Amino acid sequence: MNFLIEIGSEELPHAFIDAARNELGKKTDELLSTHAFNFTEIKTFSTPRRLAVMVTDSDACGKDRIIEKDGPPLVQAYKANSPAPAGTGFAKNFGISLPASDKLIEYKMGMPDGIYYKNKNNRQTLFGRITVRGKTLQEIIGSEFEKIIAELSFPKKMRWGNNLFLYARPITWVCALSSEGPLDLSIAGLKSSSDTFGHRILYGDRPITLKKPDDYPAVLRQAYVLADHNERLALIHKELDRLEKEKNLKILEREKVASRVVNLTEYPFPVLSSFNQDFLTLPAEVLTSVMADQQMYFPAADQKNNISVNFVITANIPGTKYIENGNQRVISARFSDARFLFKEDCKNGLRAMSEKLSAILYQKDLGTMTEKVKRILSAAELINLQLKSVIPSRLNSVISLMKNDLASHMVYEFPHLQGIMGRYYALHDGLDQETADAISDHYLPRYAGDNLPRSDLGKIAALADKIETITGCFCAGLAPTGSSDPYALRRQTIGMVKIIIEAGYRLNLLLLTEKLLPLYSPSSADVLPQLTAFYNGRIKTIFRDYGFSHDEIDAGLSGSTSDIYAAWLKIKALHDFRTESAQFAEMAEVTKRISNIVKDNYTAGVVNPSLFEEPVEHKLDKMLTEFENKLPGLLENDDYHGIFRLIASFHIPLQEYFKNVMVICENETIRHNRIRFLGKFLHFINNILDFNRIIT
Repeated sequence: MNFLIEIGSEELPHAFIDAARNELGKKTDELLSTHAFNFTEIKTFSTPRRLAVMVTDSDACGKDRIIEKDGPPLVQAYKANSPAPAGTGFAKNFGISLPASDKLIEYKMGMPDGIYYKNKNNRQTLFGRITVRGKTLQEIIGSEFEKIIAELSFPKKMRWGNNLFLYARPITWVCALSSEGPLDLSIAGLKSSSDTFGHRILYGDRPITLKKPDDYPAVLRQAYVLADHNERLALIHKELDRLEKEKNLKILEREKVASRVVNLTEYPFPVLSSFNQDFLTLPAEVLTSVMADQQMYFPAADQKNNISVNFVITANIPGTKYIENGNQRVISARFSDARFLFKEDCKNGLRAMSEKLSAILYQKDLGTMTEKVKRILSAAELINLQLKSVIPSRLNSVISLMKNDLASHMVYEFPHLQGIMGRYYALHDGLDQETADAISDHYLPRYAGDNLPRSDLGKIAALADKIETITGCFCAGLAPTGSSDPYALRRQTIGMVKIIIEAGYRLNLLLLTEKLLPLYSPSSADVLPQLTAFYNGRIKTIFRDYGFSHDEIDAGLSGSTSDIYAAWLKIKALHDFRTESAQFAEMAEVTKRISNIVKDNYTAGVVNPSLFEEPVEHKLDKMLTEFENKLPGLLENDDYHGIFRLIASFHIPLQEYFKNVMVICENETIRHNRIRFLGKFLHFINNILDFNRIIT
């Protein structure tokens, strides 16, 4: 059979609805599974005035279940042959009295329900078995569904009237029926019926009697309610597409706004409106933030991506002039407030805002924003000392200004505009475009796939800010845990590594971190191993995003990861070479064979070429010497492809070596010399790449 339960209420807060709908489905699933009901599908519905769940092809009655459980040892269940609390409590869980100790028998397979004993781990313990009769759908809904509704995890709940029941808003009706007829259910003192209700305005408060659960979506649709969240979302996007085409516009912030307004309406009616073009003097990001974040309107742009005076409201009834004018008045008031704050900030100027940073606490153990800026400046100087890519005075100017907008009125009102507003204030104060862009860009990338800073000035500012944040948080004991990363250090590290790789910066991260640590406290050096492990873990994750395999990353990072870009170049070359060359796997196998020989037989000493007996020994020694001479130049030019080609060139001579040379020979002197040569070769190769980590 199919069944439906709908909880009608006064308008729920839009931010509560999605989580409550999902939780209702999950708890219904758990209820049916607990009572051994089979079913095909659970579908949930939601609007601002209702939460509902429909189950298809459900059993009318749950299956009988056998519950078996081990209990306490008999020495605890009985005292002086009389039942003890441990034993009687265990039996009580089964609704059965505990037998006297002389009446207790050992359980054998197939025995009826009861309390027995079992031999377990060389001791006798109580054992209980009971058959639980399957309950009907009506029984479990009538006795347990009210608890499900009571336990929905709304951020805030309320009581109403004389009711002690807690829910997000007062419950106004309960609809419950199955394919076989109404279900008896009481929630918050309200008795269920087969009645639901349509759109409050477009249909009125007339009850709608459902004949069967399957009719629910269609019947409500005729009453101007789209109970399916996804159906409302699709309609919103369809109407936005129509408006874009008709008005030659681009609707902005579609996903963000649609995910909110879908829970503000029972039947969405997107309505086009407009604001006074005088407000276009405000920064585009301010206009879109006011519309999308404060008012939940869809901003729009023209075909040249300039902000349009048009915007889209999502109404719960068809659009009227009254609705359009009312929203125009609201948005005009919001824009006027924003314009006033923007003008006040421009009047004060970006440089003057630095005086207020000392009053903004960054973190209790890390001081104020003024102190943070000083540490960022030190980090930036150390970075630029290694890279030598920007003029120090220009970098200092950016660092000293890039956090100032945190003290502005606009960023206080719109925190996500930090950096963006700093850019506008810098331009207003007459600073050059690159400096202004760097002030904005130092927060980039904010998320996966986001843009990177445009200039070296912005990139170094971003790196300094991220490295200071990560280092400071570790020193303050705020390192990420499995479930907590309040300062987004993982994301900051990903952004930092992406900048280094894409910019091709040869930056010694560990040396930089080591020099920064004393800025925090004398004992901060203790966190260096912890920071190193954290960076290594993040770097591996990021390298996997570039398509490199686990064994390639492990082999390439077997040495130091302090130079991230060099490590990336090496692993990329390894990945390419492995894909392109059939010799790679064979070379890896030969190197592993050498490793096994050296591991068990190596003795310290210098290789003596005069002890070589076979021509191939001299050939390999010469090749290795030539490789050693070429390697510095190859590394200086980051030519890892050339390095791997040279390594591969050893493959055929090594095969010839093992064919013609008896490494473990009887002559001890020659044997040790050959093993030392192989050890020398292996040590040289492993400094470049650990072939033992390669999976072949």
